[in-house]
Amino acid sequence: MNTKVSRNEPCPCGSGKKYKKCCGLQKTVSITSIIEKEVMDLQVQLIQYATREYELEIDQDFDSVSDELMIEDEEEMEHYLFVHLVWFALFEHVDNGGTILQRFINEKSKMIQRSKVKEILQSWTEPRPIAGKLLSIDENYMTVQDTLTKESFSIKLLEPAESEQGSFVFGFLVPFANEWILFPTIFDLEGEEDGKDEQYLIERFEASEYENAIEFLSDEFLFIMNEMPFAAIEYGSKDFKWRTAFHKEVAELYERGMEKLEAPMIVVASGVILWYKYCEQGLRLTKRAETYAAAIHYLNMTANPLNKLTKKEVALQYGISPSTLSAAIKELEEDLQEEINKLRSMYFEDIVEVLEKNQVSDDKDIPF
Repeated sequence: MNTKVSRNEPCPCGSGKKYKKCCGLQKTVSITSIIEKEVMDLQVQLIQYATREYELEIDQDFDSVSDELMIEDEEEMEHYLFVHLVWFALFEHVDNGGTILQRFINEKSKMIQRSKVKEILQSWTEPRPIAGKLLSIDENYMTVQDTLTKESFSIKLLEPAESEQGSFVFGFLVPFANEWILFPTIFDLEGEEDGKDEQYLIERFEASEYENAIEFLSDEFLFIMNEMPFAAIEYGSKDFKWRTAFHKEVAELYERGMEKLEAPMIVVASGVILWYKYCEQGLRLTKRAETYAAAIHYLNMTANPLNKLTKKEVALQYGISPSTLSAAIKELEEDLQEEINKLRSMYFEDIVEVLEKNQVSDDKDIPF
Protein backbone atom coordinates (compact mmCIF):
# COMPACT_ATOMS: atom_id res chain seq x y z
CA MET A 1 0.00 0.00 0.00
CA ASN A 2 2.95 2.33 0.42
CA THR A 3 4.12 2.09 -3.26
CA LYS A 4 4.81 5.45 -4.93
CA VAL A 5 1.95 6.57 -7.14
CA SER A 6 1.88 9.19 -9.90
CA ARG A 7 -0.25 12.19 -8.95
CA ASN A 8 -2.49 11.73 -12.02
CA GLU A 9 -3.01 7.98 -11.58
CA PRO A 10 -6.15 6.57 -9.93
CA CYS A 11 -5.76 6.57 -6.16
CA PRO A 12 -4.87 3.05 -4.96
CA CYS A 13 -7.32 3.39 -2.06
CA GLY A 14 -10.11 2.67 -4.56
CA SER A 15 -12.05 5.92 -4.28
CA GLY A 16 -12.07 6.42 -8.08
CA LYS A 17 -10.42 9.83 -7.76
CA LYS A 18 -6.99 10.82 -8.99
CA TYR A 19 -4.27 10.33 -6.41
CA LYS A 20 -3.50 14.07 -6.28
CA LYS A 21 -7.13 14.84 -5.37
CA CYS A 22 -7.46 12.05 -2.84
CA CYS A 23 -4.77 10.52 -0.63
CA GLY A 24 -2.10 12.59 -2.37
CA LEU A 25 -3.49 15.67 -0.62
CA GLN A 26 -2.25 14.28 2.66
CA LYS A 27 1.46 14.15 1.93
CA THR A 28 2.56 13.13 5.39
CA VAL A 29 -0.02 10.38 5.88
CA SER A 30 0.30 6.98 4.17
CA ILE A 31 -2.62 5.35 2.40
CA THR A 32 -2.37 2.53 4.91
CA SER A 33 -2.86 4.96 7.80
CA ILE A 34 -5.92 6.48 6.14
CA ILE A 35 -7.50 3.09 5.57
CA GLU A 36 -6.70 1.99 9.12
CA LYS A 37 -8.38 5.11 10.50
CA GLU A 38 -11.48 4.58 8.38
CA VAL A 39 -11.68 0.95 9.47
CA MET A 40 -11.46 2.00 13.13
CA ASP A 41 -14.20 4.55 12.45
CA LEU A 42 -16.37 1.76 11.02
CA GLN A 43 -16.02 -0.18 14.26
CA VAL A 44 -17.21 2.84 16.23
CA GLN A 45 -20.08 3.35 13.79
CA LEU A 46 -21.18 -0.27 14.17
CA ILE A 47 -21.35 0.07 17.95
CA GLN A 48 -23.33 3.30 17.58
CA TYR A 49 -25.62 1.63 15.02
CA ALA A 50 -26.26 -1.33 17.33
CA THR A 51 -27.07 0.97 20.25
CA ARG A 52 -29.36 3.15 18.15
CA GLU A 53 -31.26 0.43 16.26
CA TYR A 54 -31.30 -2.42 18.80
CA GLU A 55 -31.03 -0.80 22.22
CA LEU A 56 -34.12 -2.58 23.57
CA GLU A 57 -33.02 -6.03 22.40
CA ILE A 58 -29.50 -5.52 23.77
CA ASP A 59 -30.77 -4.30 27.14
CA GLN A 60 -33.26 -7.15 27.45
CA ASP A 61 -30.60 -9.72 26.65
CA PHE A 62 -28.18 -8.28 29.19
CA ASP A 63 -30.92 -8.25 31.83
CA SER A 64 -31.51 -11.95 31.15
CA VAL A 65 -27.86 -12.87 31.77
CA SER A 66 -26.68 -10.31 34.31
CA ASP A 67 -27.92 -12.33 37.31
CA GLU A 68 -25.49 -15.09 36.30
CA LEU A 69 -22.51 -12.74 36.20
CA MET A 70 -20.29 -12.04 39.20
CA ILE A 71 -20.00 -8.24 39.17
CA GLU A 72 -18.48 -6.39 42.12
CA ASP A 73 -18.93 -2.69 41.36
CA GLU A 74 -20.19 -0.06 38.91
CA GLU A 75 -16.93 0.02 36.96
CA GLU A 76 -17.07 -3.72 36.37
CA MET A 77 -20.72 -3.44 35.38
CA GLU A 78 -19.80 -0.86 32.71
CA HIS A 79 -17.09 -3.20 31.43
CA TYR A 80 -19.48 -6.12 30.99
CA LEU A 81 -22.17 -3.91 29.48
CA PHE A 82 -19.67 -2.93 26.78
CA VAL A 83 -18.37 -6.47 26.18
CA HIS A 84 -21.96 -7.71 25.93
CA LEU A 85 -22.86 -4.92 23.49
CA VAL A 86 -20.00 -5.86 21.16
CA TRP A 87 -20.70 -9.59 21.49
CA PHE A 88 -24.42 -9.12 20.81
CA ALA A 89 -23.72 -7.01 17.70
CA LEU A 90 -21.29 -9.57 16.28
CA PHE A 91 -22.97 -12.88 17.07
CA GLU A 92 -26.62 -12.66 18.12
CA HIS A 93 -29.22 -13.10 15.40
CA VAL A 94 -31.97 -10.51 15.15
CA ASP A 95 -34.84 -9.67 12.79
CA ASN A 96 -34.87 -12.29 10.03
CA GLY A 97 -31.95 -14.31 11.30
CA GLY A 98 -28.96 -12.13 10.46
CA THR A 99 -26.71 -10.40 12.97
CA ILE A 100 -26.53 -6.66 13.60
CA LEU A 101 -23.07 -6.72 12.03
CA GLN A 102 -24.39 -8.32 8.84
CA ARG A 103 -27.17 -5.76 8.56
CA PHE A 104 -24.67 -2.95 9.14
CA ILE A 105 -22.39 -4.35 6.41
CA ASN A 106 -25.26 -4.46 3.91
CA GLU A 107 -26.37 -0.90 4.64
CA LYS A 108 -22.96 0.74 5.08
CA SER A 109 -21.29 -0.85 2.05
CA LYS A 110 -23.47 1.23 -0.26
CA MET A 111 -22.03 4.45 1.19
CA ILE A 112 -18.29 3.64 1.20
CA GLN A 113 -16.25 5.09 -1.66
CA ARG A 114 -12.87 3.47 -1.04
CA SER A 115 -13.01 -0.03 -2.51
CA LYS A 116 -10.34 -1.38 -0.14
CA VAL A 117 -12.26 -0.17 2.90
CA LYS A 118 -15.46 -1.64 1.47
CA GLU A 119 -13.72 -4.98 0.87
CA ILE A 120 -12.47 -5.04 4.45
CA LEU A 121 -15.94 -4.31 5.86
CA GLN A 122 -17.56 -6.94 3.65
CA SER A 123 -15.07 -9.54 4.91
CA TRP A 124 -16.36 -9.19 8.48
CA THR A 125 -19.36 -11.48 8.03
CA GLU A 126 -17.90 -14.20 10.27
CA PRO A 127 -16.04 -12.64 13.22
CA ARG A 128 -14.00 -15.05 15.30
CA PRO A 129 -13.84 -15.14 19.11
CA ILE A 130 -10.49 -15.94 20.67
CA ALA A 131 -9.35 -16.77 24.19
CA GLY A 132 -5.80 -17.70 25.01
CA LYS A 133 -2.30 -16.80 26.09
CA LEU A 134 -0.66 -13.63 24.77
CA LEU A 135 2.65 -14.97 23.43
CA SER A 136 4.21 -11.70 22.27
CA ILE A 137 3.38 -8.03 21.73
CA ASP A 138 5.03 -4.94 20.25
CA GLU A 139 3.82 -1.62 18.85
CA ASN A 140 2.34 -3.14 15.70
CA TYR A 141 1.43 -6.77 16.38
CA MET A 142 0.48 -9.23 19.07
CA THR A 143 0.50 -13.01 18.85
CA VAL A 144 -2.15 -15.00 20.71
CA GLN A 145 -2.48 -18.77 20.94
CA ASP A 146 -6.08 -19.95 21.07
CA THR A 147 -6.34 -22.31 24.05
CA LEU A 148 -9.00 -24.58 22.55
CA THR A 149 -7.80 -24.88 18.94
CA LYS A 150 -4.06 -24.35 19.60
CA GLU A 151 -3.91 -21.98 16.61
CA SER A 152 -1.58 -18.99 16.90
CA PHE A 153 -2.84 -15.67 15.50
CA SER A 154 -0.66 -12.73 14.51
CA ILE A 155 -2.95 -9.75 15.12
CA LYS A 156 -2.30 -6.33 13.62
CA LEU A 157 -2.77 -3.52 16.14
CA LEU A 158 -4.52 -0.43 14.80
CA GLU A 159 -3.93 1.32 18.12
CA PRO A 160 -1.59 0.67 21.07
CA ALA A 161 -2.47 -2.15 23.47
CA GLU A 162 -1.34 -2.23 27.09
CA SER A 163 -1.63 -5.99 27.60
CA GLU A 164 1.40 -7.81 28.95
CA GLN A 165 3.08 -10.84 27.45
CA GLY A 166 1.98 -14.00 29.24
CA SER A 167 -1.44 -12.67 30.22
CA PHE A 168 -4.64 -14.50 29.32
CA VAL A 169 -6.68 -12.50 26.80
CA PHE A 170 -10.11 -12.50 25.19
CA GLY A 171 -11.12 -10.79 21.97
CA PHE A 172 -13.01 -10.77 18.71
CA LEU A 173 -11.08 -10.96 15.42
CA VAL A 174 -12.11 -9.68 11.99
CA PRO A 175 -10.11 -9.70 8.74
CA PHE A 176 -8.02 -6.76 7.55
CA ALA A 177 -7.03 -7.72 3.99
CA ASN A 178 -4.77 -10.76 4.61
CA GLU A 179 -4.36 -10.08 8.33
CA TRP A 180 -6.43 -10.12 11.51
CA ILE A 181 -7.39 -7.12 13.63
CA LEU A 182 -9.23 -6.78 16.93
CA PHE A 183 -12.85 -5.69 17.20
CA PRO A 184 -12.50 -3.30 18.88
CA THR A 185 -9.80 -4.13 21.44
CA ILE A 186 -8.31 -6.89 23.56
CA PHE A 187 -9.74 -7.83 26.95
CA ASP A 188 -7.13 -9.23 29.31
CA LEU A 189 -7.15 -10.88 32.70
CA GLU A 190 -4.65 -10.30 35.44
CA GLY A 191 -3.28 -13.50 36.87
CA GLU A 192 -0.38 -15.82 37.38
CA GLU A 193 1.32 -17.58 34.49
CA ASP A 194 0.49 -20.99 35.96
CA GLY A 195 -1.76 -22.45 33.26
CA LYS A 196 -4.90 -22.47 35.42
CA ASP A 197 -6.77 -20.20 32.99
CA GLU A 198 -6.10 -22.53 30.07
CA GLN A 199 -6.94 -25.60 32.12
CA TYR A 200 -10.24 -24.13 33.26
CA LEU A 201 -11.27 -23.24 29.70
CA ILE A 202 -10.35 -26.70 28.40
CA GLU A 203 -12.29 -28.42 31.19
CA ARG A 204 -15.27 -26.11 30.66
CA PHE A 205 -15.38 -27.02 26.96
CA GLU A 206 -14.94 -30.75 27.56
CA ALA A 207 -17.78 -30.71 30.11
CA SER A 208 -20.12 -28.91 27.68
CA GLU A 209 -22.38 -30.39 25.02
CA TYR A 210 -20.47 -28.59 22.27
CA GLU A 211 -18.30 -30.35 19.69
CA ASN A 212 -17.04 -27.21 17.96
CA ALA A 213 -14.68 -25.10 20.08
CA ILE A 214 -15.34 -21.85 18.18
CA GLU A 215 -19.11 -22.26 18.44
CA PHE A 216 -18.71 -22.95 22.16
CA LEU A 217 -16.64 -19.81 22.70
CA SER A 218 -19.02 -17.70 20.59
CA ASP A 219 -22.02 -18.74 22.70
CA GLU A 220 -20.37 -18.79 26.13
CA PHE A 221 -17.93 -15.88 25.70
CA LEU A 222 -19.38 -13.53 28.30
CA PHE A 223 -19.83 -16.21 30.97
CA ILE A 224 -16.37 -17.71 30.53
CA MET A 225 -14.75 -14.30 30.64
CA ASN A 226 -16.63 -13.53 33.86
CA GLU A 227 -16.08 -16.91 35.53
CA MET A 228 -12.41 -17.40 34.78
CA PRO A 229 -10.86 -15.02 37.34
CA PHE A 230 -12.81 -16.88 40.05
CA ALA A 231 -12.81 -20.44 38.75
CA ALA A 232 -9.09 -20.48 37.98
CA ILE A 233 -8.30 -19.56 41.58
CA GLU A 234 -8.50 -22.35 44.13
CA TYR A 235 -10.37 -20.50 46.84
CA GLY A 236 -10.02 -22.13 50.22
CA SER A 237 -10.24 -21.24 53.89
CA LYS A 238 -6.69 -19.87 53.79
CA ASP A 239 -7.70 -17.24 51.23
CA PHE A 240 -10.18 -15.51 53.57
CA LYS A 241 -9.60 -13.18 56.48
CA TRP A 242 -11.66 -14.74 59.26
CA ARG A 243 -12.89 -12.71 62.21
CA THR A 244 -12.12 -15.46 64.73
CA ALA A 245 -10.13 -18.68 64.96
CA PHE A 246 -13.43 -20.55 65.40
CA HIS A 247 -14.70 -19.28 62.03
CA LYS A 248 -11.55 -20.59 60.35
CA GLU A 249 -11.78 -23.91 62.20
CA VAL A 250 -15.28 -24.52 60.82
CA ALA A 251 -14.13 -23.69 57.27
CA GLU A 252 -11.21 -26.11 57.54
CA LEU A 253 -13.44 -28.89 58.91
CA TYR A 254 -15.84 -28.37 56.01
CA GLU A 255 -12.99 -28.43 53.48
CA ARG A 256 -11.64 -31.70 54.84
CA GLY A 257 -15.13 -33.20 54.68
CA MET A 258 -15.51 -32.20 51.04
CA GLU A 259 -12.03 -33.42 50.15
CA LYS A 260 -12.99 -36.90 51.33
CA LEU A 261 -15.70 -36.83 48.67
CA GLU A 262 -13.19 -35.58 46.05
CA ALA A 263 -15.55 -32.70 45.25
CA PRO A 264 -14.49 -30.21 42.52
CA MET A 265 -12.68 -27.17 43.89
CA ILE A 266 -15.35 -24.76 42.65
CA VAL A 267 -18.00 -26.71 44.63
CA VAL A 268 -15.81 -26.67 47.74
CA ALA A 269 -15.25 -22.93 47.29
CA SER A 270 -18.97 -22.15 47.09
CA GLY A 271 -19.44 -23.66 50.56
CA VAL A 272 -16.50 -21.71 52.02
CA ILE A 273 -18.04 -18.54 50.61
CA LEU A 274 -21.42 -19.43 52.16
CA TRP A 275 -19.81 -19.84 55.58
CA TYR A 276 -17.79 -16.63 55.18
CA LYS A 277 -20.95 -14.66 54.39
CA TYR A 278 -22.64 -16.13 57.46
CA CYS A 279 -19.67 -15.19 59.67
CA GLU A 280 -19.69 -11.63 58.31
CA GLN A 281 -23.17 -11.15 59.75
CA GLY A 282 -21.59 -11.17 63.22
CA LEU A 283 -24.13 -13.56 64.71
CA ARG A 284 -23.50 -15.36 68.00
CA LEU A 285 -22.28 -18.92 67.43
CA THR A 286 -23.35 -21.42 70.09
CA LYS A 287 -22.77 -24.77 68.42
CA ARG A 288 -19.74 -27.00 67.89
CA ALA A 289 -17.51 -26.47 64.87
CA GLU A 290 -18.48 -29.90 63.50
CA THR A 291 -22.15 -28.90 63.57
CA TYR A 292 -21.65 -25.74 61.53
CA ALA A 293 -19.32 -27.52 59.09
CA ALA A 294 -21.92 -30.24 58.54
CA ALA A 295 -24.70 -27.69 58.02
CA ILE A 296 -22.69 -25.79 55.40
CA HIS A 297 -21.81 -29.09 53.73
CA TYR A 298 -25.47 -30.08 53.51
CA LEU A 299 -26.77 -26.68 52.35
CA ASN A 300 -24.07 -26.30 49.73
CA MET A 301 -24.48 -29.78 48.27
CA THR A 302 -28.28 -29.86 48.27
CA ALA A 303 -28.47 -26.52 46.46
CA ASN A 304 -27.99 -28.71 43.39
CA PRO A 305 -31.31 -30.58 42.98
CA LEU A 306 -29.54 -33.53 41.35
CA ASN A 307 -27.51 -34.24 44.49
CA LYS A 308 -29.24 -36.95 46.52
CA LEU A 309 -27.97 -36.45 50.05
CA THR A 310 -29.55 -37.22 53.43
CA LYS A 311 -29.01 -35.43 56.72
CA LYS A 312 -28.21 -38.77 58.31
CA GLU A 313 -25.29 -39.31 55.92
CA VAL A 314 -23.81 -35.87 56.56
CA ALA A 315 -24.35 -36.07 60.32
CA LEU A 316 -22.55 -39.41 60.43
CA GLN A 317 -19.62 -38.01 58.47
CA TYR A 318 -19.12 -35.17 60.97
CA GLY A 319 -19.87 -37.18 64.10
CA ILE A 320 -23.08 -35.42 65.15
CA SER A 321 -26.73 -36.46 65.42
CA PRO A 322 -29.24 -35.86 62.59
CA SER A 323 -31.43 -33.79 64.93
CA THR A 324 -28.50 -31.52 65.82
CA LEU A 325 -27.75 -31.09 62.13
CA SER A 326 -31.40 -30.30 61.33
CA ALA A 327 -31.46 -27.51 63.92
CA ALA A 328 -28.25 -25.99 62.56
CA ILE A 329 -29.48 -26.19 58.98
CA LYS A 330 -32.67 -24.35 59.90
CA GLU A 331 -30.67 -21.63 61.66
CA LEU A 332 -28.22 -21.06 58.80
CA GLU A 333 -30.86 -21.38 56.10
CA GLU A 334 -32.81 -18.44 57.51
CA ASP A 335 -29.79 -16.13 57.46
CA LEU A 336 -28.34 -17.34 54.14
CA GLN A 337 -31.59 -17.61 52.17
CA GLU A 338 -30.57 -15.12 49.48
CA GLU A 339 -27.19 -16.77 48.86
CA ILE A 340 -28.69 -20.26 48.83
CA ASN A 341 -31.35 -19.16 46.33
CA LYS A 342 -28.61 -17.82 44.05
CA LEU A 343 -26.82 -21.17 44.20
CA ARG A 344 -30.03 -23.08 43.46
CA SER A 345 -30.84 -20.78 40.55
CA MET A 346 -27.38 -21.26 39.08
CA TYR A 347 -27.62 -25.06 39.27
CA PHE A 348 -31.17 -25.10 37.91
CA GLU A 349 -30.25 -22.98 34.89
CA ASP A 350 -27.26 -25.23 34.12
CA ILE A 351 -29.49 -28.31 34.28
CA VAL A 352 -32.20 -26.79 32.08
CA GLU A 353 -29.55 -25.78 29.53
CA VAL A 354 -28.27 -29.36 29.32
CA LEU A 355 -31.81 -30.73 29.03
CA GLU A 356 -32.68 -28.31 26.24
CA LYS A 357 -29.55 -29.23 24.29
CA ASN A 358 -30.59 -32.87 24.62
CA GLN A 359 -34.13 -31.99 23.50
CA VAL A 360 -35.77 -32.87 26.82
CA SER A 361 -38.72 -30.51 27.06
CA ASP A 362 -41.64 -32.27 28.76
CA ASP A 363 -41.94 -31.89 32.51
CA LYS A 364 -42.30 -35.66 32.87
CA ASP A 365 -38.77 -36.11 31.46
CA ILE A 366 -37.09 -33.80 33.97
CA PRO A 367 -35.43 -35.95 36.67
CA PHE A 368 -36.27 -33.73 39.67
